[in-house]
Amino acid sequence: RSKFAVRAGGHMPVPGAQSVQAGVMITLNKLNQRTMNAAKTVAKIGPGQVWNDVYDWLVPHGLAVNGGRYPTVGVGGFLVGGGISYFSGTKGWGCDTAVAYEVVLSDGQIVEAKATGKYSDLFWALHGGHNNFGIVTRFDLQTFPVTSAYIGGAVWDGRDASAQTQFFTALNSYLAPGGGAEDPNVATSAVIALTPSEGVKELISIQFAPGTEDHPRAFENFTKIEAPVVQALPGGVAPSWTSLLPLLDEFGARGSRRLYWSVSFAADSRAISIANQTVVDVAFEALSNVPNATVAFTYQPISESWLKASRASGHNALDLDPKDGPLIG
Repeated sequence: RSKFAVRAGGHMPVPGAQSVQAGVMITLNKLNQRTMNAAKTVAKIGPGQVWNDVYDWLVPHGLAVNGGRYPTVGVGGFLVGGGISYFSGTKGWGCDTAVAYEVVLSDGQIVEAKATGKYSDLFWALHGGHNNFGIVTRFDLQTFPVTSAYIGGAVWDGRDASAQTQFFTALNSYLAPGGGAEDPNVATSAVIALTPSEGVKELISIQFAPGTEDHPRAFENFTKIEAPVVQALPGGVAPSWTSLLPLLDEFGARGSRRLYWSVSFAADSRAISIANQTVVDVAFEALSNVPNATVAFTYQPISESWLKASRASGHNALDLDPKDGPLIG
């Protein structure tokens, strides 16, 4: 027997990401097919591409799928792991919109897993259960109509004490009862980005809402921040929702080696404060003498509507309880 690992779109510039030091790496980059059924309600896509490829194909049809937020994220790893999307408030995790998988099993069989039939258990397991059940060679995803979207946000100078206070006040207000997180149509990320050796601390808000509403109320606490702005996103409705992707390209750049960690907790202001002090403040001090080292801490709201949409799909190995939302992921 030989140990092996599987590489799909290849988004992880991380030492050891292929999970085997001595063995075979199977790359799926040539499995880049993109087809739709006659009604254009299901997109059948190969795992060996990145989401920008898929979106560029769907946009002329006025359609989207519940895929990755950054253009360079790979299709395969994103979907078997769950997947955070800009449409998660109404669609759930990325995997929740999968209606079928083509899978190569350990004995070499090629099967199609659907919600019903012989491989229904495999279908369930692949909804967030990661990639230990077979090699997925095709994902069939539900499509939905999307054209324009509100795209907003800013980068503030986090060295300004008032900016930091306003930023976390806005995030806590967004997550509080009656806050913006209760609008299932919107998506946001709150990021702290540090370059300790240069004394740089940036506070980043990314705001997205498909449709034609200009300046959605859900983001009002962020748009009211009065602090030095390093860079501003458009702050209006773009004809194509994919206009956001090129703006995020720099965050998905592959020019440096990276390490990732994640932790989830209840969306509580005390927990957010502890996370900020534990990671951000310590990292700034510990890495001050390391040139070019950067740290980014993303507070990703996972709303109750998101978890409800996931549970409503009926097929999810994660099965998080909507009553526990909102969460920070």
